[in-house]
Amino acid sequence: ANAYTSHTRTVYLFSCTDHFAEALAELIDFVTHPYFTEESVAKEQGIIEEEIRMCLDNPYDRCYYNMLEGLYQKHPVKKEICGSIASIASITDQTLYDCYRTYYRAANMALVVCGDVTIEEVLAIADANLPVTADKTEVRRSDITEPVAVNKPRVMERGQVAKPIFS
Repeated sequence: ANAYTSHTRTVYLFSCTDHFAEALAELIDFVTHPYFTEESVAKEQGIIEEEIRMCLDNPYDRCYYNMLEGLYQKHPVKKEICGSIASIASITDQTLYDCYRTYYRAANMALVVCGDVTIEEVLAIADANLPVTADKTEVRRSDITEPVAVNKPRVMERGQVAKPIFS
């Protein structure tokens, strides 16, 4: 089991060789019934802080985010996916519950299954484990008008690499 966040989604995944129904039911339960405590948030903040530091040391990540910073003036895609050490420190369990209530809804989710299972099996597991009621409130989304011109025509950062890299 693992998870990752990209610019457009958070993905939870697992692989198994047996007990597929139980594993899928557990994944659905995990995603639809969050449990956050001050302690679990603090532990995850430490993990994310380490990930941020690792990205700061990765020349390919730096090159990628420098490219986005150069391209975009307003769009939030130019910001680091993990946030900053300061922004991560301000997260509380209540912040996570608020985000969950806003974005973790069936209309924002997709279930992708690969393997030796039938559609009927997957649907039966999903139907048995997904919450019955769906939140009908609309999520307000920002409409960002990005200027046509690039933010910065050139962004350069020096670091210790075997050869220059660019995007």
